[in-house]
Amino acid sequence: MVLSKARRGYLFFFWPLNVSFMEAGKVPRKWWIFITIYLGSLAATLNQFKVPPLMAVLMQALHLDVKVAGWLMSGFALAGFFLALPAGIFLRPYQLKSAGIAGLGALTAGALLGALAPGATLMLVGRVCEGMGLLTMGIVAPSLINAWFPPDERGLPMGIWATWVPAGSVLMLNLANPLYSLGDWRAVWWFGFIMALIAFLVFILIIELPDEFKENKTGSKQAIDWSEIITTWRSRDIWLLAFMFATFNFTIVAYNSWAPTYLKQTFALTPARAAFYTSLVHVGVIPANIVAGWLVNYLKSSRRVYIGGFIVYALAWITAFNLKPLTIIPFMLALGLVAGFIPTATFAAAPVAIGRQGRLPLANAAIMWGQNLGVLLGPVSLGQLLAAGIGWPAGSFLLVPVALLGLITGLLTRIK
Repeated sequence: MVLSKARRGYLFFFWPLNVSFMEAGKVPRKWWIFITIYLGSLAATLNQFKVPPLMAVLMQALHLDVKVAGWLMSGFALAGFFLALPAGIFLRPYQLKSAGIAGLGALTAGALLGALAPGATLMLVGRVCEGMGLLTMGIVAPSLINAWFPPDERGLPMGIWATWVPAGSVLMLNLANPLYSLGDWRAVWWFGFIMALIAFLVFILIIELPDEFKENKTGSKQAIDWSEIITTWRSRDIWLLAFMFATFNFTIVAYNSWAPTYLKQTFALTPARAAFYTSLVHVGVIPANIVAGWLVNYLKSSRRVYIGGFIVYALAWITAFNLKPLTIIPFMLALGLVAGFIPTATFAAAPVAIGRQGRLPLANAAIMWGQNLGVLLGPVSLGQLLAAGIGWPAGSFLLVPVALLGLITGLLTRIK
């Protein structure tokens, strides 16, 4: 088989993922599926994180006060908090492709609404639509990975996919200001729309389901199997994983929301430099996600990975608001490296927690519900504590106990 120069270059670039790419002369179908899944997930997080670097600009352009402006980010979490569990109930395995199409369609529509928004109302509607897209990819993507990759190969793709949030945030934090300089804030929204549209079209063209996930040939729709739902959600380990993931998101999102302000006020940094230092947390998460996927495979255990990660993670918050000038960069990178082990191991544990009798989209929906619960409560809780005027070191008094609660929850799980 003769390959084009572009295709050979592509194969060489992805060689570390699977040596058989070069040996077989082509990328296995499952990896094309994975690349498409990752593109859709990345498009979702790119759109999610386009607000923070432009918050001041948006407040002025759309005449928003602080409370309303905060909803531009909270809209994502609200959509996930209220819709995650219903999505898990109504999403059938044979509907994974159609659900992904609907989710990326909502993401694309939301970005378009935001780009055209004359005021805050339409912008907020667009953000909720984008949040639906993020929620959908959070459920569909790991379910598709588990459908296409056998258990002994699942850790690596799950680890790579887990970088979707840090990769999207780092990219947008660095792209938003250059894009803004091309015109105004709408240039950032048009970029998000184009990325979402590309991901939407590629998903339609590439994604397919394994035969066992496809709807039966008669085309009849299956009624909701409430016994299957009860069986899946009866698993104590799924809800322990969801609560553990809630504590993780509570702490990491709360810190990332307030770290730029902490660094700016404590060390007199410019807003750009404070944001850059904060973004290093996400830079550290990316390689840790991938290593965690390999470690899950090597140890043949998700539980050992997330428990080990939580032990160091809980200790890290002791010094989070007591940094020195020379420790800022090492701490941010180290925090990301430690934090990156937890999402990968959590999603990898979901199919083990429910066993053969459960349904994975339901399990992933519970974990996504936990994620959005943490995102909803974390920044607000830390903000209320800081508003009391106790001082920045008081932040550790909140984050350390919550992280320890996550560790205890993880220890209570009974999965491998």
